[in-house]
Amino acid sequence: MTINEQYPLREQISFLLRKNNIRPKKSFGQNFLIDDEALKRILVAANLSKTDTVVEIGPGLGVMTEHLARDAKNVIAVEVDEKLATLLKERTRDTPNLNVIRGDILQMSPSVFVPENAYVVVANLPYSIASGVLRHFLEADKKPQRMIVMVQKQVAENICASVGHLGILGISIQVYSDPKLLFVLKPDSFYPSPKVESAIIELTIFDEPKIAPNLIDAFFTTVRAGFRTPRKQIKNSLALGLEVPTAKTGEWLLDAHLDPQQRPQNLTIEEWGHLTKIINQSANLE
Repeated sequence: MTINEQYPLREQISFLLRKNNIRPKKSFGQNFLIDDEALKRILVAANLSKTDTVVEIGPGLGVMTEHLARDAKNVIAVEVDEKLATLLKERTRDTPNLNVIRGDILQMSPSVFVPENAYVVVANLPYSIASGVLRHFLEADKKPQRMIVMVQKQVAENICASVGHLGILGISIQVYSDPKLLFVLKPDSFYPSPKVESAIIELTIFDEPKIAPNLIDAFFTTVRAGFRTPRKQIKNSLALGLEVPTAKTGEWLLDAHLDPQQRPQNLTIEEWGHLTKIINQSANLE
């Protein structure tokens, strides 16, 4: 079943919902994009070519999916909702370069379901799992080249934050990629309308993360400890998080040429990495 794309996106979505007796599910965080201009801007940002393989997460009713399939070489659409996945398979059965998979993306390894080494992720992510999905792909053995995703505006701002405002989420994304906030969407761009604004962000994935793989676990242990009490001085927060005396954390920070009295959000990723090495060296000597 196809629909006439000359109709506004809002009418296309309304038609598909009525025709198939579908009600958006809060449990899956379903908010369908109904803003024509926003769809165009997402497709422009994706900047796809006939050599690209695309992974779309949560294709929903498939309105954006059809555009992606026209622009790209292959599209792999992963949908957790069984009814929507079945409907999308039926609607796009004559689209040979589209593979619809019913499943939970957080339980799926890209190495298993993406045959190509290079791919792009495009997604309108449910707010509740957005951060988890981003980390899932960034920490995967087979990482995407780029990600163009829709998330809650506040989450987007945290992801794209600069030093002085950088928190755990921003660090966890910026270790692996260069994020950019592209544009903001009002709640009425979706049906049903969420209570907050959304934003489109683009992540350009690094060939290698900023932190060496053999240090990454210790790095995030240090970062989480440092943000245990983010409004306190970093020497106190680290002491609480790592369960060591403040004299020890102060010593580590001075050895790393860092001010023990500053706040954790003022450290760069490189400074967190250097601090992690200092802490590891200290632990090995004890």
